[in-house]
Amino acid sequence: MTQLPAFVTRPLVDAYADALGPDVFPPAVTPAGTVVESGLTDGVPLRVVLDASRTLVLAVPVGAARVLLDADPLTVVWDDLTAGTSFERTPVDLPRPRLTLVVDERIADSAVVVEHRPIQLADNGRAQVEVVVDRLVVTAATLRAPGASGSRLVLRWRDLLVAADSGPAPTPRDPALDLVRRSAR
Repeated sequence: MTQLPAFVTRPLVDAYADALGPDVFPPAVTPAGTVVESGLTDGVPLRVVLDASRTLVLAVPVGAARVLLDADPLTVVWDDLTAGTSFERTPVDLPRPRLTLVVDERIADSAVVVEHRPIQLADNGRAQVEVVVDRLVVTAATLRAPGASGSRLVLRWRDLLVAADSGPAPTPRDPALDLVRRSAR
């Protein structure tokens, strides 16, 4: 039985700079993602259009609606800064915001929002987007009706369907380097 080494290393890109020559450069670092900011003025659920066929929907299950109707409109129902400050478990009755991916007008995948952690949403077993929620504040007024009430959503998303234009840097003394250099002339 063939065994893999205990660890696999990848040499630094700088080590390949000599093999690349002056006309070819290592691949650029891809951006962290597209930033989306919203004041949630349209209320919740909120639709965030990613592209022509994909949309994210932010929803908060309200549970007992009477509590929200009786509460002060500026009461904060969810705040990502205070949600994770305690070592205790989050109360079960606390409404947990969810992100749902809609692809071509059908529900693809859904996940609970965990701030500052990448969430990969898929469709038919294939990853579509990666979302990182940087800031989420939801007030009672936002869950009732549209309007400016102090709620806020800041997220970054990255398309997982497209690959980078260039792959890893070539290996020094690779015979394919000569072919690439000849075809570039």
